[in-house]
Amino acid sequence: MKESKVAPGFLSRQALSVIVMAPKVFLSYARVDADKTFVAELYKRLKGDGIECFFDEVSLAPGANFVLRISEAIDKCNYLVMVMSPAYFSAPFTPSEWSSIFEDDPTNQRGRLVPLLREDCERPALIRPLNFIDVQSAEKFEQNYPRIRRLVGRSEPNDIEQRSTEINELFGQDKAEQGMKRLLDFARDFGKERKFVNKATAIKGEWGRLNKESTAGATSLAIITVVTEALNLIDGIMDNLSLEVVR
Repeated sequence: MKESKVAPGFLSRQALSVIVMAPKVFLSYARVDADKTFVAELYKRLKGDGIECFFDEVSLAPGANFVLRISEAIDKCNYLVMVMSPAYFSAPFTPSEWSSIFEDDPTNQRGRLVPLLREDCERPALIRPLNFIDVQSAEKFEQNYPRIRRLVGRSEPNDIEQRSTEINELFGQDKAEQGMKRLLDFARDFGKERKFVNKATAIKGEWGRLNKESTAGATSLAIITVVTEALNLIDGIMDNLSLEVVR
């Protein structure tokens, strides 16, 4: 069949959707037998429902750089599922997993943190206000699994055209703070290369710096430049996805 040579900017929603993966879920848990057994079953169920998950037991290749791969997976995930238990909050590494998501969205407005209560435990002050899903027994897990699947399988975060339009509108309505947060999510969800997430992080950081210095004479030109970089990044991500479809 002859390859389409349609310009990247004119690819249809259907063409773009070809390369948009199912929602990516990072499974964060304590490496103790009870929690690991639960997560293995959760992974099996979600995978069977077509939801892409990062589960270190099966997602890490032999010899892979554990720290680097975990960091990359968290950067790219749509959702981070916290399997909460006494062991989870005692483990030395789990705070670095959930806190990286929490830092970008302290109120969990985007719903990227999905707390599951596997065993009753004392939760950190930052986590206590978040609603959790009770999975403390096999019966409760079966009862609440449909809710978990709906939360982490939502299709809205992967609607690339709708998301790009929303971000453009936020900037157009002088809601740049919200736009910057959505930009970082957009880069995580659709940026096929780490450079896009790095660039979005840098842009968001520059925006934060300008806000802090606004009373010290941050110029309108500097703000316009940062917003322009944000919009150009969105176009760059979409063009990159479009080129993959054309190939």
